[in-house]
Amino acid sequence: MADLSTAISILANLIEFGLKASSAKESSGIDEKDIEALKAFLETGGVFASLRGRQSATPDVAARQLGLVTKAFGMAFGRHWQHNELAAPQKGRKLFPSGSERERRDEIEARTRSAVLRLEALGDHHDLSKDEIQRVDALTGSPLNTPYFCALWDAFSEPDSIRLGSPPDELPVLFLSNTTRRQFERHFLLAYWEALASPAGEGVRDYIEKDLRSYRRLLVREMLLGDLASWGDRHVFGNIERHRRDPSDPLPFLPLREMYVEPYATAEDCGRPIGTPRPILEQIYALLTQQQPNVFVVKANFGSGKSLTARTLAMQLANAYLNTSGASTDAWLPIYIRCADDFSGGGLDIEQTVRRALKRQAASFDLSLKASDDALVLPEAEQRVVFLLDGLDEVALGERQLEAMFQALRDEATALQRFIVFSRPGALPRNLEKYGVELYELLPLQRPSRSSENEQTKWQPKEDQIALWLDRWNVLAGRPDPITPAQIARRGLAEAATTPILLLMIAETWDDHVRRQTPPSLAEIYEVFFWHIARGKHEADREHNNTVFDASERLLKKLQENGELGDEARPPDAMLWLMARVAWEAKKLDQQVPALPLRTRRVDNMIEEELGIEESEDVLRTIRVGLLLALQADLESKSDHILFGHQSFREFLVARHWSDRLRRIVRLPHRQRSGYEGALLGGRLLGDEDKSFDFLRSMVNAECDPQRPASPVGWSEVDRRELQVWCQEKFENDDQDFGKSKSRAIWADQRAAFREAILAIGSSIKGVPELVDQTGAGLRSILAWFWMTGKGPIVIAPRAKLHDSQLGAARLTRVDLQKTELVGANLSDAMISGGEMDGIDLSGSTMIGTRIVNCAMPEACMDRTHASSAMFYSCLMERVKMRVANLMGVRFVHVNLSGADLSGSDADWASFETAFLNGADLSNASLRYADLSEATLDGVKLLNARYNSKTKWPSDFDPEAHGAVQVVEDDEEDKG
Repeated sequence: MADLSTAISILANLIEFGLKASSAKESSGIDEKDIEALKAFLETGGVFASLRGRQSATPDVAARQLGLVTKAFGMAFGRHWQHNELAAPQKGRKLFPSGSERERRDEIEARTRSAVLRLEALGDHHDLSKDEIQRVDALTGSPLNTPYFCALWDAFSEPDSIRLGSPPDELPVLFLSNTTRRQFERHFLLAYWEALASPAGEGVRDYIEKDLRSYRRLLVREMLLGDLASWGDRHVFGNIERHRRDPSDPLPFLPLREMYVEPYATAEDCGRPIGTPRPILEQIYALLTQQQPNVFVVKANFGSGKSLTARTLAMQLANAYLNTSGASTDAWLPIYIRCADDFSGGGLDIEQTVRRALKRQAASFDLSLKASDDALVLPEAEQRVVFLLDGLDEVALGERQLEAMFQALRDEATALQRFIVFSRPGALPRNLEKYGVELYELLPLQRPSRSSENEQTKWQPKEDQIALWLDRWNVLAGRPDPITPAQIARRGLAEAATTPILLLMIAETWDDHVRRQTPPSLAEIYEVFFWHIARGKHEADREHNNTVFDASERLLKKLQENGELGDEARPPDAMLWLMARVAWEAKKLDQQVPALPLRTRRVDNMIEEELGIEESEDVLRTIRVGLLLALQADLESKSDHILFGHQSFREFLVARHWSDRLRRIVRLPHRQRSGYEGALLGGRLLGDEDKSFDFLRSMVNAECDPQRPASPVGWSEVDRRELQVWCQEKFENDDQDFGKSKSRAIWADQRAAFREAILAIGSSIKGVPELVDQTGAGLRSILAWFWMTGKGPIVIAPRAKLHDSQLGAARLTRVDLQKTELVGANLSDAMISGGEMDGIDLSGSTMIGTRIVNCAMPEACMDRTHASSAMFYSCLMERVKMRVANLMGVRFVHVNLSGADLSGSDADWASFETAFLNGADLSNASLRYADLSEATLDGVKLLNARYNSKTKWPSDFDPEAHGAVQVVEDDEEDKG
């Protein structure tokens, strides 16, 4: 009995010592006399015999192990209560329920006694169950599996009070959810690891030395998985733990587990959806039970839940791994890779990427490791692993780099080690199927249909996902008047609400939308949300962070002094102005080769140089914790890398910066504009899978909000007319600007990308005259820079008048030429792919050898076009006019020419391969030697169309019955 009492006293002292210790490397809190006493307890109680693990151990080692575990438990206890807001005592309640030091000591001792009795009971069972034997054998495995930790955990998390006379409803000292338990375990493992490396851990280290490397890997893996398993209770924005969240954040805390609504997804094959939509995680788990595929891609547009799906999957797999009762190699081990942070500039190196990802994750819970650390090695080949690559679209990779990356994934993937990539569609390479990839597309939030909307598929979602999301939001936001789908529909927001990120913005700013008379544009939804957050943050800073509050006021004053903002502006306007400026800087850095991160020091210099604010740390703080830029970052981390909470946030802010600069330019006299124009150089506004221009177009064409005169979202008619005049002037001006570059080579010119944007802006302003190319060389002069640099131009010029443009041999991979006038243009040998060209006017143009691929050009006018030997592949050309055109030798492959007018055209030697000519008019056309054998000719008009014996028709088609006339050639010379 003496041994038992002594052990209780020693262990209770160790727990209290651990509570007060700042580091496990300090004094162990136990001397040799205590070790001897614990040895006696372990031996006389029969406990030691049951604790012999896979290796031969001595009583001394077992006693020291018990001491290390107990002290680490006490340290974890102290750290947990100190840092975890969720577990902190409620107001008026101390760390332990009792107030005095003596009562606290009694509480510790009572619970320690319970733990010791549990350990002693282990020694009384000679016929241990299989589970208990496995538990005992884990002595040299994870410290979390030792009987020591389990006994302490059970005692201190006892649901009922174990002290005589305590209130029956008193909470246990460790009252934890699953997530906070994972956080506690992480504190314990860190403390135990420190203790093991200290002099006090020497004997235990020697005991496990033969297996120390794998043992250390096991510890790190336990901590990494415990971290992933806790993600369910972290904020959907930035994956932030509740206790690390900025208290002045106006958004309610939205735990991932409670807010995530699992999207439905459809599988794709060759760009077409196949099968019935099913929940995406359900489909992924089904794939993991199959031998193939080993690589699959989840694609979706912005804000559709890609990252939340990736994080939820990582959390679920981590919990399943930690809770598996079978062999760990049979459970799927998740490794979460954030592409924007973990990819190197050159693309994907699997091993180095995984090491960076694990190092970053370890640093998030204060475990500092080198990327080369042995504990961060790739899992063994027999371990089942799921690598989750989140946000591929946030990495600037060229087509060849993307193809090389997917080839590398295919080479590395096996039936045991799978890769799942999450990305926007435009960032993916073409023909993913050749890499053996299974492709899925996330659907918007679904609602059961009350009409015949899904009549063809007979498919209905299981629940109203918008209503489900709103129910959760209403609870977490504490709304006294819940928002309903019906209310959202009445405000004209039903379509926007199917995108989760937009639904969140609408819900957070619902009261503002209720006051609106008309449905907002996408840019207006973002602007209202950002203004709401900025205003709420500023008001909260008055109470929680007066330094940041004063910095916002100082920033506003300085911007007003510099003429950037007017007297009507308020501090939130200043915050948004700075955020937009920083976003443009981040975009410019991201476009450099290699891409550079935006760091606080660069922003600091920018504030000092551009605004004249010195010692700007407080203003920087408004960026880091003031708004949405830092939502992806850990606000408590030591990283100086400024991140964006969502890719679309940066795109909106970049557009906001451009809109603000442009409006400032058009309101200034000409002689004062150059400085503001220069601020728009050095980067490219347009980009693949980048919505910055779409936001800007929406801002310029929105009406002014009289409640927000300082906002650049919304322009007057006068400003829009002046903007069009300015765009016309800048488009025609082909001067070069090399900025700070010492080179005068064409590749260093900054104005080509600027003019590319100006063409797009000037062609997209509502209610103004069309932009005109006066010389026919304006667009050509822009394209020259892109040809020299090897970059693909993006030509957005709807309604523009680009007559006689010289575009021979041009390569245009993304165009918007809807209703554009290219009358008389030269497009010979040009290549245009992926374009919107509805209603384009190409009449009289020269298109010899031109290739047009995957373009939509219904109702285009191509009268009198010379297009011999051109090719149209996979194009929509309904109702196109190609009258009296030269179409000799043209190939129409997979082209829809329904209702087209080709009357009077010379289509000799033309090939209509699987073309649809339903209802087309080929009257008076020449079709000698043409191949229409695979064409669909329902309702085609062939009145007086001429053909010869070499013309090929579909079987059973009688051309003369449709009005065609066969001509007899004097000789059979090939005309072509």
